[in-house]
Amino acid sequence: GFLRVQYSAIASFAVPLAGLIVLSYQFRPNTDDPKGVAILGNTVLGIVAASGFVFGAVCSAISGYTSMWVAAQSNIRVASAGRRTYAEALVVCFRGGAFSAVLNLTLCIAGVTSFYLILHFIFVQLGSGISATDLPMLLVGYGFGASFVALFMQLGGGIYTKAADVGADLVGKVEQSIPEDDPRNPATIADLVGDMVGDCVGSSADVFESVAAEIIGAMILGSTLANESGLGKNHAAKFILFPLIVHAMDIIVSTIG
Repeated sequence: GFLRVQYSAIASFAVPLAGLIVLSYQFRPNTDDPKGVAILGNTVLGIVAASGFVFGAVCSAISGYTSMWVAAQSNIRVASAGRRTYAEALVVCFRGGAFSAVLNLTLCIAGVTSFYLILHFIFVQLGSGISATDLPMLLVGYGFGASFVALFMQLGGGIYTKAADVGADLVGKVEQSIPEDDPRNPATIADLVGDMVGDCVGSSADVFESVAAEIIGAMILGSTLANESGLGKNHAAKFILFPLIVHAMDIIVSTIG
C-alpha cells in the first residue's frame, strides 16, 4: 500500500522532469566543430539523458521493492526460527540481510551494464560518429534517475517512519498506558510499516544510487583518461569496464563470504 502511493507520487514527478531534461538540452550552445557526444546533437542527447533517467528510476524502484519483499519474508522466518533457538534466528536474519544486499548490488550493476550495452549497440555498432570511449558520458542520466528515487524514498519514508513512530507511542504509552509495540494498539501496524519503509526500502535505494554514481563516475574518469592519453580502443575499453568488473567481483566474493 505505502509503496504503491510512494511510487505513484514519484512517477508523477519523474515524467514531467524527464520532459524538462529533454527541453533543457535544447539550450546547449552549438559549436561549428562538435566532438565526442556533441556530434549527436542536442535533441538526441536530451532523449538519451531522459531515457537513462527513467531507466535508472525504474531500476531503483525495483530494487527498493525487492528489498522490502525480502525483508518481509525474512521477518516471518526469523520469528519462526526464534521459537526454536536464538542461534538459528540469527543465522536466518543474517542470510536474509546478505541476500538483500547482494540482490540490490546485482540490480544496480545489471542496470548500468544493460544501459551501456544498449547505447553501445545504437551509437557505436550502428554507426553514429562517436566511439566507445564517449559512451560513459551518456550514462549520467541513469545515475540521476537512481538519485531521484533515493531522494524521495529517504525523505518520504523517513517522514512517514517518524510520524508513525511518534503517533503510535503517544497513543499507546501516553493515552492508553500500554507497552510499546503492543498488539492491542492498531497504530503499531503503521509503526512497523514505517520501520520497513525507512530501514529497508530507503537504505536500499540509497545504496543503489551511491553504487550507480560511483560506477558511472569511475567509467567517465576512465574514458577521459583513455582519451587524453591517446590509448587504442582495446586499452580504452579496459579503463571503461574496469569499475564494472571490480563490482562484479564484489558480488562473487560477497556471495562466497
